[in-house]
Amino acid sequence: MSSQVVSFDVESFNQQATEFLNENPDIERLELLFVDLNGVLRGKWLPVSSLLKLAKGAFRLPRSASFADIWSDDVEKLGLGIQVGDPDAICLPIIETLSRVPWSKTASAQMLLTMVDQEDMQPCKYSAREVLQGQIDRLAKQQLTAVVATELEFYLLDVNANKQGLPQPPLDSQGKRLAEGQQYNMDVLDNFSEVLDAIASAAAIQNLPVDTTIAECGAGQFEINLLHQTSALLAADQAVLLKRLIKQVAKQHGYRASFMAKPYAHDMGNGMHVHASLNDAQGNNIFSSDNGAINEPLQHAVAGLLDTMQDTQLIYAPHLNSYRRFLPGFFAPISPCWGYDHRGAAVRVPEITGVGARLEHRVSGADTNPYLVVAAVLAGMQWGLEKKPALSAALSEEDDLNALEPMTRHWAIAIENMKASAFVDDYLGAPFNYAYTGVKNSEELAFAASVTQLECDTYLLKV
Repeated sequence: MSSQVVSFDVESFNQQATEFLNENPDIERLELLFVDLNGVLRGKWLPVSSLLKLAKGAFRLPRSASFADIWSDDVEKLGLGIQVGDPDAICLPIIETLSRVPWSKTASAQMLLTMVDQEDMQPCKYSAREVLQGQIDRLAKQQLTAVVATELEFYLLDVNANKQGLPQPPLDSQGKRLAEGQQYNMDVLDNFSEVLDAIASAAAIQNLPVDTTIAECGAGQFEINLLHQTSALLAADQAVLLKRLIKQVAKQHGYRASFMAKPYAHDMGNGMHVHASLNDAQGNNIFSSDNGAINEPLQHAVAGLLDTMQDTQLIYAPHLNSYRRFLPGFFAPISPCWGYDHRGAAVRVPEITGVGARLEHRVSGADTNPYLVVAAVLAGMQWGLEKKPALSAALSEEDDLNALEPMTRHWAIAIENMKASAFVDDYLGAPFNYAYTGVKNSEELAFAASVTQLECDTYLLKV
């Protein structure tokens, strides 16, 4: 975690904000957005006249907004919310994220916020964005800069559930309900071109560098990639905002968009893949090999991710439903393993030479908090560079993934693994670990206390 007092360039903010207002004189409403530990957007609407006041720390939210549970409740057991008076924190604006809201009927702008403690202007220990900033600061001490890109998978859903009350694929432009695999199917892209083109247009308005769009394996599933950034914070900001954009534009076109890890039991899950490399002070990619073989820095980074994966799996799979992805045969990793061009690997190394040399972290579901995922990936890479653990052999086509040591498929175990992790305490911060695992433990207990329809159907009259 970063421990420096947060500095804020008021003059630069006011200049950029004024330029935005001059270019967008019709804007009436300002939508301020803060991302909690679950990746849920919280915030307020304000009149646009309040924009220039934000640089003075005029906007505040309860600190507990950063660690609310998935149902937006304060986790009393943490003792951090109402038990201590539910104190406010100052929310500072992130001017790079100021943009128009193209789907709003009222002319509006949106902007992300970051949270700092009002007493001493220290970064909020429980803020996901500040957890990522801590990893960036740690890399900077080694004169390293992360280069990051994300890929997001999502489902378009019918606005109406099926007869069982479950989600169902949408009707395409031909009035046909999707019902089968569609990977890379160009006809599917054509039949959903209206909403996909609208997503691309809205992304351009919001300066989100959308690159590739593909039809994915599931019925109604798509993937959109964002271009790499030399600011890991900006890459995570863009992933958060793209998720919001996709949901809102889909709603405009009569669909629901879901980033739930596994909305269908028997179809592919939604993942968020992270591509990452490291540049030195001269801008050179330290993962680039000069002899045609994977070099030591990349080996160590991959090994670090594999060795810390058990500690951080809760970040990559934060919800009960997240663990539905970790099943054989669904192109989601089920073991902490790596390979060069193997999409069953947890960490894939698609390129080892030139500026494109990088690793691809494939464990996370799309239901995650992008800031925490990128932070955990960078932390694992740094741990590997520092500790230099041995790297296991790369996967081959002949390897049986089911024979490898698996990642856990149990939420409660992942919670306990992270709670006990000295690695997480050291790299991501003990206060963050306490709050995050406390929230997850509270959520897990709520689900454990429920009895499902399947349980009743199975056991009620048979035992």
